[in-house]
Amino acid sequence: MKGKTKKLQYSKDKNFKSGVKKVTVNKKGTANTTIKGLKSKSTYYVRMASYKKVSGKTYIGKYSTARKIKVTSF
Repeated sequence: MKGKTKKLQYSKDKNFKSGVKKVTVNKKGTANTTIKGLKSKSTYYVRMASYKKVSGKTYIGKYSTARKIKVTSF
């Protein structure tokens, strides 16, 4: 991902048709972030894309393949 900023989407639906939440990651050179408020013992699907703004216009890259994440108890 070449853009400096990443858009992260996560959902319980593997096709991202319902319940999609979005997070913006502004850390340069990393894609690591912590998402709070997830329910324990649940499965989430996560994908991300890089984007950048040029002259007031936003360009978003293609979203990555979704990854399956299982949340364990806290």
